[in-house]
Amino acid sequence: MNPEPAELLEQLESDELYQQWKHNHPQSYLSHFFCQIQADGTPVTPWEIGFYEQDTEKITVFAPLNTGKEFEVKPADDVFKKKGTAVEKLSMDEVKTTLAEMKARCRDVLAREFPQEQLGNGFLILQQIQQRTVWNFTFITKRLKFVNVKMNALTGNEEQHEQMNLVSANT
Repeated sequence: MNPEPAELLEQLESDELYQQWKHNHPQSYLSHFFCQIQADGTPVTPWEIGFYEQDTEKITVFAPLNTGKEFEVKPADDVFKKKGTAVEKLSMDEVKTTLAEMKARCRDVLAREFPQEQLGNGFLILQQIQQRTVWNFTFITKRLKFVNVKMNALTGNEEQHEQMNLVSANT
């Protein structure tokens, strides 16, 4: 099972590889945690931890190795974001909820808002969006739609839910 993000961040910050990288990238900041999830919200991959560098507009990702105590660093990559939006700094002080709590609340929202949808696997991002820290659950449905639920990481309340077609028919 994945450790909670704050626990994993502590492990990363004590890792020599990260410390050397941070020394060379002092302006970088924590931007997100990412993992793939099953249809019930259970992680199927370890958390990846992203750091953003504003001057290069790149994200560098650290991922735990099999031991869970050591990390690998992936090459800096372009950011997937809407034009004109900023990559916000993730403050772990704003995360007062656990993954287990948010999974349960997300399932409640999904059952209430999308009862007709059969969910497939998806992904989860813990991030800051429009100055709100959210657990951002996204699933692909069996009818080729995205179902998305954003849960406030501080209060645990539902922030937003939406459904989007992956394929649109041109007539």
